[in-house]
Amino acid sequence: MTTMSRTSFARLSQNEASAVVARHEMLYARKAGGARAVFAFSDLSGLNLSGCNLSDADFTGAILEEANLSGSRLDSASFFGADLRRVNLTNASLRRGDLRGACLSGADLTNADLFEADLREGTIAEKDRYGNLRVLQHDVGPSELPTALLNSANLERAKMSGAIAVRADFTDAVMKGCRLVRANLCQARLNGANLENADLSGCNLTGADLSGAILIGAHMDFASTKNTNLEDTLTEQSIGKAWNGM
Repeated sequence: MTTMSRTSFARLSQNEASAVVARHEMLYARKAGGARAVFAFSDLSGLNLSGCNLSDADFTGAILEEANLSGSRLDSASFFGADLRRVNLTNASLRRGDLRGACLSGADLTNADLFEADLREGTIAEKDRYGNLRVLQHDVGPSELPTALLNSANLERAKMSGAIAVRADFTDAVMKGCRLVRANLCQARLNGANLENADLSGCNLTGADLSGAILIGAHMDFASTKNTNLEDTLTEQSIGKAWNGM
């Protein structure tokens, strides 16, 4: 397995990144000279890309640590295996975005729209000169959202199986039909969240706060609910078989 170092990424300046964004927006406006934004394996850490239209842009494996993408339109954009630690995505639209294997530790996604976004496990690979695929390790594995802020975010029908969201804040989030099979939501805040018809089978909810959450139609078989706050949850039936070990 080949490890990718930060020095192997092309570091873009604010002006360089802004020029790429401008061409992308020209493409969407059907103006001459437009081109799709491709930031794959680039270092954009700390840059300001707020309020931009970057739908369908390619951020595969990119470093966006502490970047500002607040209010940007990022629908169907690829953040596959990207480093999004402490990124500002407040009020951003990431509908059907590809965030498989992305690291969102400490990210702020307050009021973000992640409808049908894909946050499952991902692996980056490339072909060598013989045509064989080799895996590139770039903090890739399960999508990571520890301590991330997703207050009032829209996660309806998002795919989050196996995601790690320890101590993440999903307060009042819309998570209807969200797939959270085997996700780690230990000590997460889900109070007031709408989890109607969500699949939390095998999910680790140890110490999580689901007070006031809507769990109608939710699947919670074999979910760990040890020390979980389920006060005032709205459900049509019992929360199913729970496992309390591990």
